Order: sequence, then C-alpha cells, then structure tokens
Amino acid sequence: MDFRNLLEKIKSLLNRREFIVVAVCLLLIAIFCTGYVFWPQKTIVFEDEYQLNGNILSYRDWDGGATTTIKIRDPKTLTYIGDGYFKDKNSVYSTTAYYYQKDSKNSPTRIKGIVPDMDPETFTIYYSPKEIPPKGGSYYIRENDKISVIINFYETFKHPLPEADTKTFELIKWPYAKDKNKVFYQAEVVVGADPNTFQPVSNYSYFRDKTGIYFEGKKVENANPNEFYEKKFPGSSLLFGLDKTNVYFENQKLIGINPSTMTLNEKAIVSSEGVSWYLSGHCGDIWYIPESQVPDPENYRGPC
Repeated sequence: MDFRNLLEKIKSLLNRREFIVVAVCLLLIAIFCTGYVFWPQKTIVFEDEYQLNGNILSYRDWDGGATTTIKIRDPKTLTYIGDGYFKDKNSVYSTTAYYYQKDSKNSPTRIKGIVPDMDPETFTIYYSPKEIPPKGGSYYIRENDKISVIINFYETFKHPLPEADTKTFELIKWPYAKDKNKVFYQAEVVVGADPNTFQPVSNYSYFRDKTGIYFEGKKVENANPNEFYEKKFPGSSLLFGLDKTNVYFENQKLIGINPSTMTLNEKAIVSSEGVSWYLSGHCGDIWYIPESQVPDPENYRGPC
C-alpha cells in the first residue's frame, strides 16, 4: 500500500461519525481509569508548611530538614487537626509523632505517616473549642478507647489517663478536662473536684466548683466559691484572687490583707491597713513573703 492510499483510508475513517464517537469514548475511559488530567492540580496549603498535591502530602521533616511525603487515602476529606496530625474519612496521619507497627518478622518498626489501627472518627485532640494546638503544644488526645495528655515542656511527654472515661471525656478549658466522674489537670486527677459544677472563675487561672476554688489543680484553702473573683491591677501582670474576707496570690493566702482596701505599688508590694507583703523568688517562680521576712524593706527592689 503506497502512502497516498494510506492517507485516503485515514481520511475516510475520520469522516465517519461512528469512528470519532468511539475514539472519544476510548480516550475518556483512559483518562478515567488512569486518573490522568491535562491541567495542573491545585495545591492546598495547611499551616504554611504542609502542601497537598493530588493525594500526596509533602512537608519538611523536623528530624533532618528533608522533604517527606505521605500518600493520603482520601484527599477530599483531609483536615488538619493540630500538632502535625491530619485525618480523612479513612485514616489518621502523623507528621511529628512516631508510632509502632509490626513488620513481616513481627518486630515493632517505628513509622510516621498513616497511624496504624486508628479510628479517624473518634480520634480527637482536646485543646480549645476555637483553636487547634500549635506544633509542639500541649493537649489531651483520644486514640481509639484511650485518653492521654501530651505535655511539651523542653521535651515531649505522653501521659496515659487510664481512669478517664472516653465516652464522657471533654475539655473544660486547657489545662482542665473532665469526664462523668473526675476532673483532670493535665496528668493528675483533681482530688475532690466535682465535674458537674467545675468551671473557670473568669478568663484567667482560677477555677471553681460547688465546694471550693482551685489553682493549678490544687484546692485553695478556705476560699469561698460563691464570693470569689479575680483581680488585676493597672500596669501589672500579677493576678490575685479575692473573696469577701481574704486575698490570695495563686494558692497562697496573704494573711492580714483586706480585699476591700488592698493596694499594689510599682514594686508589686501588697499593702492593707498597715500590713505589707513583698514579692520574692525569681522571675519564673515567685511568691509573697511578709514584711518581717524582708531583710531591708526600705531598699527592696523586687525579685526580678
């Protein structure tokens, strides 16, 4: 067959409507089966450091700075839930924490990526109703039927809470959480606290229930929960707790200080009716001492 005859046959085929329809159908089937498209896919960026292209999530690994990729099972439902965790309708993914999975020799192998045997529907991070935890932050986490608290303080610590009831566990306000039976302060159970009435006093650090006041998971001695409120003075970052009869700094009662007449000067000295308390300690760990324990009150400069 010469070249001219070949061209005539091709032309006759192209003039046939049936041939064109079949060719288009075959092309569409090929595109559908291979997932190939002729236009670039949109890149989705999470937290300015994770990039999703198609079903590939890429990020720069903390361990060595190299770019790492994870194959996502269902990219359409992928969401970022904090501290390097993602989940879709099928799986949970970790870009920071290591998990262990048994290999072909039944030996545990440390992996990142898809978290093995994890239910994405119940996997939950408890940090804030309106915010997700930053990378390296502290929070509570539910993994299947277990509750733990992640505490990042120079190093990362994971503390299981075996007493926590997963079905009723909920965040009150970080770092407090509760279930139907107990109140938790990070890795500790708040002794004697009532989960049904436990709530923040306002927006700062004190919490109350029907029986008392709590600061950093400990009960404040003799504080009245029905009268208690928090107070800050202008120009100072110090927080005080007050009821009708007493003044508290953190868990400490400032004996002799009247809440209705107390003052705070520029050196953070608390005074009331001839009684004064002086701030002591270091900038990161401070408390109050009575004036009688200050070596030279006239030249006092404060702890920092």
